[in-house]
Amino acid sequence: MEKLKLEIRLLFGSEIDSADDCIERMISMLKTKNGIESAHLSVTPTGQSGTVCIHFDPAVVSASEVRDAALKSGASLDATYGHLLRTGQAMHARRASAIEANLGRVGGVLEAVVFPDGTIRVEFDRRQTDEATIDQSLSRWTKGTEELKQDPHSHGAKTSDHESHDETGHDHAHDE
Repeated sequence: MEKLKLEIRLLFGSEIDSADDCIERMISMLKTKNGIESAHLSVTPTGQSGTVCIHFDPAVVSASEVRDAALKSGASLDATYGHLLRTGQAMHARRASAIEANLGRVGGVLEAVVFPDGTIRVEFDRRQTDEATIDQSLSRWTKGTEELKQDPHSHGAKTSDHESHDETGHDHAHDE
């Protein structure tokens, strides 16, 4: 038995994290190939996307065939499932939850996660919707949302409308 480790970022054209359902879909697809005994996700100690580890019988299938099968599986899944990563202004947790619920009602959205820090992650079925439709829906519910171009763990300065409003006429303190 031999094993081949392939980085997740090389297997998918879009940015996905190790918790994405497409990883499990790929592993299921790989396990159906003759000569592949098992496959699993290896995550780094910091929880970052790691590698897919594929255990195979070299008497039945070569390492290059396993690599090709993994790349084809990733491309096939990318053609069917899209992934959006967006970031915007920080928001209250209730607002994040409401936006998440609204995104979940958009046809074709399989999973939506909205964090109070402004990070938005959406997985969708490309056969039912597209990025433009999701972005249009997002623009109705959020302000300042833009494509995430940096590491998802470094969001830059965070501001909230609550912290920047005029204090005049308020009879409460924000330290309570």
